[in-house]
Amino acid sequence: MIFGIRRFRHFILFFIVGLFFVIAAPLCAKAQNENRSGSQISAPTPGGKDVSRMLEEIKDISSSKFGNFNVNTNVSDKHKKTTLAFIFSEYIPGVIKHFSFEVPDYINVFVIKDKDYRNFLNELGLNYSKMPYGLEIGKNTSVVINADLAFGSVTYEVMRLLTGFNLPQAPVWIEDGFPYLYETIGIKNGSLVIKSNKRLGILKKVIDTPDYVSIKDLSVMGKDDFYKGNNAPAAAEARYIMFYLHKKGLLKRFYREYKATQLEDKSGIQALQKTVGLDIRIFEGEWLAWVRN
Repeated sequence: MIFGIRRFRHFILFFIVGLFFVIAAPLCAKAQNENRSGSQISAPTPGGKDVSRMLEEIKDISSSKFGNFNVNTNVSDKHKKTTLAFIFSEYIPGVIKHFSFEVPDYINVFVIKDKDYRNFLNELGLNYSKMPYGLEIGKNTSVVINADLAFGSVTYEVMRLLTGFNLPQAPVWIEDGFPYLYETIGIKNGSLVIKSNKRLGILKKVIDTPDYVSIKDLSVMGKDDFYKGNNAPAAAEARYIMFYLHKKGLLKRFYREYKATQLEDKSGIQALQKTVGLDIRIFEGEWLAWVRN
């Protein structure tokens, strides 16, 4: 009887989460084509404002503890709140376990309504148009996320924080490319899964043009070049290298290999070659064929 009740409760939880993704799909789709440049500010700010206190004083904010994550939100929508709880109670812990991530002792996550997010940026003198989805505060300590644009921002910002904490030497194609993999998620058989998104179309439009950059050139790009061009095709390229490794069951191997060798080869090319067992030029040819198809 108890087992039956538990199964029923899980069914209800997964149904609600699934319903949210059906309702929120247009919002998620809107964000798939946008660029999150991983903005970061110090806490407290140079102006001396206590950012954490500012966030904690937002109207109707409530907190929930999930392991090392203190999740603060003023979201009232029940579906979003259920999904948020699912992400931090099931999905993120699963990702952490899968990659054997080291996790900071305490991480503050603020998921707040658009109007409060705008007011927060305004008080800090920051430009909303440059960071509409979210930003990191301090170094691996806090993230602030706009709850009204796309919930993929939650997983992206958290994964970016964890990537920075575990791979401090990573170039931008890994530092941002790895989290970009988690920007679009869906639900399948009661579990959150990584999905393809519009960045694939962006990548396909450039791979046979002069705007395409080789993986080797991508690996040494700075942030300005990485986000250059219409819809940042380099960011799309980075995401779909990670997506390929994920689909082939090689992503964890690549992560562990790069973590072990990041001081020797910051670019990640050696780790990538060892992971796939191919010279980078041969791998790139196979990867491009996969992208085209």
